[in-house]
Amino acid sequence: MTTQTKISKAVTSAARTSANDFLGNEKKVAKLEGSTALKLVNSIAKVCHTKKDCDAYLATYEEVLTEAGYKAAASMTSKVKRIAYLMTNSNAKICKAHGIETPEQGEALVRSKLDDTTGIRPLYDALADPNTKKDAEPKPEDAAPAKPAQTDGEEKTLAEIVIPHLAPLWSEVKSFDKWTEQDVIECIADLLNANAN
Repeated sequence: MTTQTKISKAVTSAARTSANDFLGNEKKVAKLEGSTALKLVNSIAKVCHTKKDCDAYLATYEEVLTEAGYKAAASMTSKVKRIAYLMTNSNAKICKAHGIETPEQGEALVRSKLDDTTGIRPLYDALADPNTKKDAEPKPEDAAPAKPAQTDGEEKTLAEIVIPHLAPLWSEVKSFDKWTEQDVIECIADLLNANAN
């Protein structure tokens, strides 16, 4: 067995273990989910040393989640990708934003955020680009009017206001045949949570 084959098997095995661990803890309370994030970080640190290792790890991770029927497999894998790429200094943009120049610095940053998080999703959020301003003040031209204009004297329901905007977007998302309805729901929830903070 070649060294590369041994590495590939180690990466695949570690990714399968992490994905199954996530699935096993997905229904547990958030407090227990913190151990899933720690196990994930330890698993990545053990087998991922290059971008190629990360990509193999992520492909297997997503495959296991998908095989298990987890509807948001792509979304969760995307979150794990940020963590893995930071730990291996594999994404220039996010690493530069955090001032990461070496894999050691990336791993140290990720481990430092573990203390303040309760799971994979919160860890992902904690590792967001620090240069993006979640609390940016909206520009006056972007601000919603104080009270919507009523043309027919009747108030519209929330669905009547939102659906005309979401329906075309949902059609476009479905055309890619890559994301599930759960992925879209999580994306919208993430956006709403980001704006609430």
